[in-house]
Amino acid sequence: MKYASVWQRLIAGVIDRLVGFTLAVWFVLKLAQSTSVDAILTSLLTYIIFVVWFGIGYLIIQAYLATKFGGSLGKLITGIEITTSSGKYISFWRAMFRELVAQMLSNLLFGLGFWWLLKDQNKQTWHDMTLDTFVVVKRPANTLVGAVVLGLLLLGNVMLIKNIVSGFNQNKNIYLEVIGEAANTFEESVLKNYTISPGE
Repeated sequence: MKYASVWQRLIAGVIDRLVGFTLAVWFVLKLAQSTSVDAILTSLLTYIIFVVWFGIGYLIIQAYLATKFGGSLGKLITGIEITTSSGKYISFWRAMFRELVAQMLSNLLFGLGFWWLLKDQNKQTWHDMTLDTFVVVKRPANTLVGAVVLGLLLLGNVMLIKNIVSGFNQNKNIYLEVIGEAANTFEESVLKNYTISPGE
């Protein structure tokens, strides 16, 4: 059994986060390209709904992938898998706990629990130790595939962010109008709620 290196796990982890980040950036791009107040408000509402539901859905998808195929999207692309000490895939709820709770343990002390695998002979992080899981290499050649996918995701995000900046610059007057209207509405609401009448 060959345990995944810190670089393989790092590539996989960054891919996992970049997938969600890329989708979020795409929604921001649509917001930046809006050319009317109504379009801006619609895009903003869509973005808020996306963030809430995607956060929940993505966690469930990642746990499902770990249960059925042995790893998150990034791990599968990179050719590494999460297994128990007996070599089996973890259960759905165990995967959910690993993603949602146990990884918080590894985040303590500036992520010391993640870097612990550098000194552990089984390459386990703190959340691995907590749940008796191991991350092993199943397809060594996929490390290169993971690196290529990571590079493409990074390049795609750079291009998206460039377009976002361009879109906001082109439509800045509309955004200033929206901000102005929001500020006026907020001010009127505050004055209406906190103005003291003569009889008080």
